[in-house]
Amino acid sequence: MRSPAVRQARRAEIRHRLAAGAGAADRCLVIGCPHPPTAATGKGLNRRYCRRHEEHFARHGSYIKASYSASVTAPARRAAFDWLTANEASPDVKRFLSAILRVYQSAGRATPTFRLAGQSPSVRARAVWARLREAGVDPRLPAAAWLGVASVTRADPMPERSVEYRGVQVAKIIHRMASGSHRRWVSQQPSGAIQVTEMHKYSASRGEILRRIGAEIERCAETLSSAALGRATDEVLGGLYPSRSRRPHPRSAGRRRSCVDRG
Repeated sequence: MRSPAVRQARRAEIRHRLAAGAGAADRCLVIGCPHPPTAATGKGLNRRYCRRHEEHFARHGSYIKASYSASVTAPARRAAFDWLTANEASPDVKRFLSAILRVYQSAGRATPTFRLAGQSPSVRARAVWARLREAGVDPRLPAAAWLGVASVTRADPMPERSVEYRGVQVAKIIHRMASGSHRRWVSQQPSGAIQVTEMHKYSASRGEILRRIGAEIERCAETLSSAALGRATDEVLGGLYPSRSRRPHPRSAGRRRSCVDRG
């Protein structure tokens, strides 16, 4: 936790940079965008991009390219899952899955989403991994998400090849696997009627939390050798493991999360 003096100095620095706005471009650097960078308007610190493209970057990992749709990633994820299953005994796959299991085990307590408001991105990212662990989510699913996105990126005729973009794309999929927290209360009214109260809370899939999750899965994927990765993406893209199902994984791959707390 930062001291009050450090926080005060940081706020003073930000106010100075907002007031200066020096070096900011006249227009956002995205071709065709007529808006000025946030630093030029005095409403932000970015000297290159406008608010709209800042928000786009926070959600998608790129100032220009949008996220891959589920219809694009799901077949690749299923093919990647089938490849991981068929090659589960290989040293590369074993290392990859073991690395994900270590992330599961080191994530700490599965804090409900209700209690994460105001917490740092690192704490909220660990909570996502902890919820996956508590839900019994098969480690092949995050692994297949990474391998599927890597394969889709390789086949993309106009790809965004930055590691950050790939990490954010995978993190968005993993974040959906955690799917928030849910509570349900059952009480009896004086009239004898049963009243059910439910509360559902989902954390926003944007910003630094996606970068933290993406960085973690990227470190796990580093255990794959370049030869194994090339062979995997070749076989995924080549249709060696075709699937007619639109599901990114079979139903038996992991049990449904038991995330309903009864109070």
